[in-house]
Amino acid sequence: MKILLFGLASSLHDREYYINKYKIVVDLVNKLTCELNLKIDYIDNPITDYIKLEDYDLYIAVYLTGGTSTLGFRLIMDKMKPVVLIASGEHNALASALSTRSRLVENNIKNYLIPVIDSNDLLEKMSYIIKSIKVINDLKNLRILEINENGFVSRDGLKYIERIGGIIEAMSYSELMNRVNKVDQSVINKLVDELSRRYGINGDNRFINIVKLIHVVENIVFEKNIDVVSIDCFPFIVKTGFTPCILVSYLTAKGIPVICENDYLSLPLMYIAYRITGYPGWICNPSGYTNNGLTRFAHCTIADNLCLDLKTIEHFESGKPYGLTCRFKYDNVLLTRFSIDYTTLRIYKGKVIESGLLDQNYCRTQLLIEIRGLNPLNFYRNAFGNHHVLIIDENKVIDYLDFISWWMNWKIEIVN
Repeated sequence: MKILLFGLASSLHDREYYINKYKIVVDLVNKLTCELNLKIDYIDNPITDYIKLEDYDLYIAVYLTGGTSTLGFRLIMDKMKPVVLIASGEHNALASALSTRSRLVENNIKNYLIPVIDSNDLLEKMSYIIKSIKVINDLKNLRILEINENGFVSRDGLKYIERIGGIIEAMSYSELMNRVNKVDQSVINKLVDELSRRYGINGDNRFINIVKLIHVVENIVFEKNIDVVSIDCFPFIVKTGFTPCILVSYLTAKGIPVICENDYLSLPLMYIAYRITGYPGWICNPSGYTNNGLTRFAHCTIADNLCLDLKTIEHFESGKPYGLTCRFKYDNVLLTRFSIDYTTLRIYKGKVIESGLLDQNYCRTQLLIEIRGLNPLNFYRNAFGNHHVLIIDENKVIDYLDFISWWMNWKIEIVN
């Protein structure tokens, strides 16, 4: 994605003011793009008179003063490309940005307005826009390993690539397990010790096979520069006699999301969750509700760094080794889910009230959540589907999701 940043100012306003303000923005952009290995071009000085801009995929227009609405509109209409409009109320900059936006809307030009309070707020919002752009770039170019029965990319995988982008490399269970069976135990002794401590398991043969699996998948991730792993879990359990739940937990906690049940609708949200918040997401099943109006979410695996009192027990449906149960570390969460065609992202705000192995009739890690502004019955009647991705509600994550959705042409629905 080619991006151009420019400032807009009126020569009627104090020149020193708008020059200094724009310099602060440019310095920040240079710092962030260097840190993120992202390229954003910029025009050195604020634009005060019409010029012909070069061609870019996205323009970021920083309104520094009022009296710039017509200038901004002319510059953007020349290119008919998406634009982010950033402005504070100072020096009537926001007034001009609003005037520009109304004319852009009239002309069907894709635009995103970011009002800011002051210089500090401007810097904060510039930061999340630039970081979001980096996440978008990376999301559209993910390298995905799909592990399934036949070793071919699934129909859901092909649909994902069509809608989001990226590259998928598929591997069959047979090929994967051939690699697993060739691993000498001496190679994995340190990993056995680490995972025994981490998950509280003794080193029986079933556990050793799981450690070998983790060793092999981690090596494939490294060798092939994989960003995300997706695995069709239940046929894998039938074929091997053990679950990939610890694999999912371990790699996801390390920043390589592993997607349960080959659920491509959850994949972008799991990736975005970690990139934005620094915490893994959690794929979970909506699993009923309680008499006191709490909605239950459950699954047999979870990234271990989201857990308190983590225990390893039998997997719920199969009784095979292993499933994971824990109490959840965090209180405020978002529950997110795409529509089946990736056109709409729905977000629920919630608070975790209770967690753990609360009932033997559900998957092993269970959260009872109070969903803001919605009773459980209405949640279930309107839910897009089964899996939801739980994201820790920190670091202004909704602001990031809103901007990413704008660029990706996802309609965003926030229920609160």
